[in-house]
Amino acid sequence: MHLNNKQILFCLEYIKNGCNGTQAYINTYTKSTYDTAKSNANKLLKRDDVKQYIEHLKQEQYNKCNIEIDEIQEHLITIVRDDNIFSLVTTNDRLKALDMLNKMKGNYIVQK
Repeated sequence: MHLNNKQILFCLEYIKNGCNGTQAYINTYTKSTYDTAKSNANKLLKRDDVKQYIEHLKQEQYNKCNIEIDEIQEHLITIVRDDNIFSLVTTNDRLKALDMLNKMKGNYIVQK
């Protein structure tokens, strides 16, 4: 099946609002009641073409985030390795950057 414009908008709303199907349906089909939105959102979310499009949107979102994370890590590494004697980066800044890098990479062991 092919998605129409409203169904595409529903998928975009679904991703945008944190995967709340009922709210995505209400935002897309503005004249629907809560009960109708809940029921129809459930039906839409069971369709293979809708599932595939939502998965595609999630993958696009992940790829964008992944680029940003890489850029953040590169910047933090630059701070950690800054050896310029005239730099404004302090030892405390380097330690904070190193701590953030370790957290991002999951290098800390969580103790219970």
